[in-house]
Amino acid sequence: MKEHPFFSVVLTTHNAQETIGETLRSVLNQSFDDFEIIVVDDNSVDGTVNMIEKELKLTNIGSKVVCLTDNMGVSVARNKGINSSSGYYIAFLDDDDLWCSDKLIIQHNIIIENDVDWVFSNYYVINEEYVQVGKRYREPGYYAFNKFVIDGNPVGLLTVVIKKQILLKYEFKDVQHEDYDLWLEISQHGYCGYLIKDYLAMYMKRSSSASSNKMKSAYWTYLVFRRHNIGNIKSVFLIVRYFINVLSRKR
Repeated sequence: MKEHPFFSVVLTTHNAQETIGETLRSVLNQSFDDFEIIVVDDNSVDGTVNMIEKELKLTNIGSKVVCLTDNMGVSVARNKGINSSSGYYIAFLDDDDLWCSDKLIIQHNIIIENDVDWVFSNYYVINEEYVQVGKRYREPGYYAFNKFVIDGNPVGLLTVVIKKQILLKYEFKDVQHEDYDLWLEISQHGYCGYLIKDYLAMYMKRSSSASSNKMKSAYWTYLVFRRHNIGNIKSVFLIVRYFINVLSRKR
């Protein structure tokens, strides 16, 4: 393994023995191989760690498994993964999502050609049977702070690749919608994201997931806005737009 691979893939997991194998295989089957895998297990009590070790034994890709002794939450787990990584760019993935096989090579080429700090892409939505049920599409191009605020969160965490140096300055906070909170923070400090038009990943939408509760999600989004000094009236207006957006989705 290279001392400094181009990508470090930070995969966080908790009690995911049913899905972690498919998720890991979608990483290991990438057409681009200059990466390492950092799996952070957030104190699973099922067979998750055994499944991880089984899959990683079958590959020559450099890997590390970090096992937390307490359930610390996804923000702490991701930050542990970042601090344990050695790549120049960090890619993220949750334990039930999948990548398309050309994800990393496409993002690598975009980064090299455009000299961008972080990139993300459009993605598919699948159900718990791994059947595609929808898409998440936003217009490609650069996204600065105001666009992240006005247009809502266009970023699927499972599609993100971001320069490690940025993440060492701005960590995930232990708040709800921690990913959106981070995108606003780094864009507020001048780091524009670049949205790639391609669909590069598959997000598993679960009926029991926290994000499926639209009222809670809207309130958490409101709190994110307020944390970033967006006025109360504007925040409420944006939440109303959020609801209109969500209700217009078929999936």
